Amino acid sequence: LLFFRTARGREALHADDECSSDSSEGCALNALQRHSLARQQNVTVDVQHPALCDANIVAETCEGINKLTSSYFGTTADEDLEVVHAAEIAEHIMASPRSVRAFLSRFLGLQNREDDQTALAKDAVAVNCMDLCEKLVASIPK
Repeated sequence: LLFFRTARGREALHADDECSSDSSEGCALNALQRHSLARQQNVTVDVQHPALCDANIVAETCEGINKLTSSYFGTTADEDLEVVHAAEIAEHIMASPRSVRAFLSRFLGLQNREDDQTALAKDAVAVNCMDLCEKLVASIPK
C-alpha cells in the first residue's frame, strides 16, 4: 500500500489504492480519511450512480407502490406490477386523485393503460411506470 502524509501528519491511502488486511491502520479508517481529504481538496470522488430511470429502480418502486397501496379497481391493470393507477400514486404521495390524473394525462400526456369499462367510468387512469419515469424526467427543464 502506498501511504502519504496528510496536513495533520497522518498516513492515508492514495485515491486508487485498496485496503489490505495486513495494513497497520484499519481499512475503514483509511477509507474515511481518503474521502475526507478528497472533500477538503474539492476532488471529485468517482461514484457510479444508476440512471434516473434505471429499469431495476423503476420496477422496484412501481412494485412497492402497488403493494403498499390499496387495490382500487380489481382490474388487470390494477394487478400488473409494471402499471400504477393515479389513485395509488395519490394515496402514496397524499395528493388528490383528481390532480394526479390531470398531471399524468394532461401534463405528461401518458397513455391510459386501464381498459376496464367499469374502472374507466370511475375515472381510473393507469400508466406504465417506465413511461411515467421517462416522461417525468423529460419534463424537467435542463
